[in-house]
Amino acid sequence: MNPLLIQKLNLNLWDLKNKKQLEFSENHFNSFVRNKVKLNFKKTKCPCGSKKKPVLVKKVFDLSYYQCICKTIFLNPTISENNLDEIYKNNGIYEKHRRQILYEKKARVLRNLINKRKASQIHNLLKKQNLKILDFGCGDGDFLNHLNKKIKREQLYGFDVNTSLKRQPKKIKIISETNELIDQKFNVVTLWGVLEHVSDPKKLINFVSKIITKNGFLVLEIPSSESLLSKYTFQSKNIPIRWLEPYRHLFFFSLACIKKMFKKKFKIKYIETNGLDLQTIFDNEKSHNELKIINVQNKLNDNLLGDHYRIFLKKL
Repeated sequence: MNPLLIQKLNLNLWDLKNKKQLEFSENHFNSFVRNKVKLNFKKTKCPCGSKKKPVLVKKVFDLSYYQCICKTIFLNPTISENNLDEIYKNNGIYEKHRRQILYEKKARVLRNLINKRKASQIHNLLKKQNLKILDFGCGDGDFLNHLNKKIKREQLYGFDVNTSLKRQPKKIKIISETNELIDQKFNVVTLWGVLEHVSDPKKLINFVSKIITKNGFLVLEIPSSESLLSKYTFQSKNIPIRWLEPYRHLFFFSLACIKKMFKKKFKIKYIETNGLDLQTIFDNEKSHNELKIINVQNKLNDNLLGDHYRIFLKKL
């Protein structure tokens, strides 16, 4: 069954992330990273493998964003793995930032609906029972908790390097070391908002592809470099922090890049976009035009122009 048949949500940005709290937390996060974390940057390349020189499209703080010929936009030089570990470590600055903006009552309700839809899509994707599923970068485990309502917990696994995040799913195995995954095989691996946070996406994809069974699925959610919000961000003087996420979003992917990265290993089966482009651009909170904005956003998503791709790939 096509996972795209699960009805999309009409999202409201400021129900998901409280505006004042987001601004306060972002300022604190960015200041801490710049002043407290020793940022050793390193030169990087677009994961599509192009040898053509990328073009500088924007500078924010001490960060430079370049665009590849494939239209992927990436931070270059990028943050080293050691410094990313410092940002994402147990009880680190990112964990505190996440707790401040995602666990308010309204945000919890909306995240609950988002993860419920994700779980329904994964459930619809599967034609057989007794399949093993890994949520790589599972965070607090809320998605697994919803999936557990449809699939037995013995079939569910989570992976996250941060072991101090609040996790709800009981008795679902949570792994924190990649060497525990090496000898295992999974029928489905999900990467919800993970690939853009790592300094070497190709390295992660090569690892994940080895633990997925033949005809198994990889599901990605990644920021799109081809969205309306991306064009607004990188072609204007504005800095929509909610989406740009300085020091955290290292890559904004194009479809051409994804196709090249997964060539000969995976085939794209389904794709959609889920965006908050217009609400972010217009800084919409409780506008009289809120319904119109949401309706236009739905049209953007129908044409794959929303700010995040959700891609379902099948292993060959």
